[in-house]
Amino acid sequence: MRRRIMPLGVLLVTLFLFACSKESTEPPTRKFISFQLDGIPYTTELSSGTLFLPTSPDPQYNFSALHATSLNHTVGTMAVLSLKSEEAELKTGIYSSAKAGNSFNLTLPFEGLDMVADDQTGDMVFEVRAKRDSVIEGSFSGTMIDGLGTPRTLTKGAFRIVYTSY
Repeated sequence: MRRRIMPLGVLLVTLFLFACSKESTEPPTRKFISFQLDGIPYTTELSSGTLFLPTSPDPQYNFSALHATSLNHTVGTMAVLSLKSEEAELKTGIYSSAKAGNSFNLTLPFEGLDMVADDQTGDMVFEVRAKRDSVIEGSFSGTMIDGLGTPRTLTKGAFRIVYTSY
């Protein structure tokens, strides 16, 4: 009896160790942009984006920028999210529209909305929580101004975007 329990114990310990192995380094499969705009929830999937690094000799165009597009085919919603920063590279951290050189745009083309926040208008905070391989994720919230000058409140903003660097 004892000889049967010993191999079974070794097998169970081995299975436990493999089950508790290090997490996969594969990028997350769900890509999205979600937020509440004036209390109305929006969720879009399949986010893809482009991360531009500063390469221009002209200081006016020498900035980092993330542009992402995401769709929700079920309800016919599209979100286009942009973050521009004068930082040499978008890294994990907090980006505020109150800082000169930072700006945020959110466009909902099917709703006819184009909103902005920068150091002159609106008050947004954009946090990059993780950036690895070709995936960037984080959150955002605050107030943006639409094309009519109306303040729009964004809350519970979150994103995970697979991007290509240029």
